[in-house]
Amino acid sequence: VTGSVVTAELAADDVMTLGTFCVGQPVSKTAIDLTSTGTATIQVTDVQLQLGDASPFELEKSEPTTYPTSLAPLGGHATVLVAPKRSSTANEDVHDTLVWSTDAGQVTSVLTTRFIADGGAVAPQELDFDDEPIHIVNDDAKSVTLQNCSTDPLQLLEPGVPAPFELTGEFPLLLEPAAKATISLLFLPRETGEVTKELTIESMAGETFTVTLRGNGVTGDGIDPGADGDGPLDETSFYACGCRSNGDPSSVLVIALAILMAFRRRVSR
Repeated sequence: VTGSVVTAELAADDVMTLGTFCVGQPVSKTAIDLTSTGTATIQVTDVQLQLGDASPFELEKSEPTTYPTSLAPLGGHATVLVAPKRSSTANEDVHDTLVWSTDAGQVTSVLTTRFIADGGAVAPQELDFDDEPIHIVNDDAKSVTLQNCSTDPLQLLEPGVPAPFELTGEFPLLLEPAAKATISLLFLPRETGEVTKELTIESMAGETFTVTLRGNGVTGDGIDPGADGDGPLDETSFYACGCRSNGDPSSVLVIALAILMAFRRRVSR
């Protein structure tokens, strides 16, 4: 009889700042993840907003779309999309708490956003790219929405995007009144480790908008090896045989005989 000790560990942002939005204008959705960082499979029974129907936010289950669900060890995740409900009140901060219910306990993220009536708005104010393999370009860009809340055109300056993040496509230098535009960014790490940078966007009127960019550079292809062994970890032994047992005792015997023969050949020399 064999066994292994596993740990149930989960990661989610304690506070999620969704950004700023224009009063009376359409809003954009923000993806929020719950990630398994331990070695145990975790059951997620549900996810909901703490204030329920009275919440100033709307929740959409994205990946998966139904619950309960299970998170695989070391990187399994669930994703929801959250957006504030439209508001006609300027300079109003709205809050609620996203609650994930799991067999390892509850995990919460405080949601906050603000509505404004003048100037520019940016959402979200945080982008998390999670793990990305170094020296490999993956087409998994994340988006930031810019809005003009004023009655006058909003002129923006070309931003200096900090490496290893990169802007894809053209940046909108002019937003007409009530207009919005979306920019996309990639995370292209060249070395391993966590990276946190600030994207700064300035307007000709002197406004400054910031978006926190986070990512983690990893080796391999960024794929969890999983049960089938596909991924960055190689389970082949130093005798060049894949020594995973399939549960058949005869397969273990074959492997043992192969190793014994290799030793005997070396001794005979």
